[in-house]
Amino acid sequence: MPSLNVFLIGPKPGIPQTERMRKERCWVWFRGGLNESSHWVGGFQASTDEQLGVLIQHPGYRDARVPAWRVTIDEPSDMLAPPKNMDASGPWQYF
Repeated sequence: MPSLNVFLIGPKPGIPQTERMRKERCWVWFRGGLNESSHWVGGFQASTDEQLGVLIQHPGYRDARVPAWRVTIDEPSDMLAPPKNMDASGPWQYF
C-alpha cells in the first residue's frame, strides 16, 4: 500500500495557506466492528494544515482529524488489506 507522502510532510513556512490546504481525493481505513471487518472507505477529501494529522471530509460523515497512516490517495487494490504502517494501538483519531 503506498504511503500518503503528501500528507506526511509538515507545513512549510512562507507558503500561502491556500497552497498548504490542497485537498486530495482519498480512502480512509476504518476499524471493523461486531458485524463487519476492517476495510477501506472511499469518497473522502483529505487536507493538511498546521494541526496534527490529516483532516478528512465526506458528506456522509462528520469532519475528523486522523493520523496519516489511516489515509491513502491511491486506491487500494485490496479493500480489506490493512495499511502497511498501521499502528493498531492508536491513536485512531485526534480530537
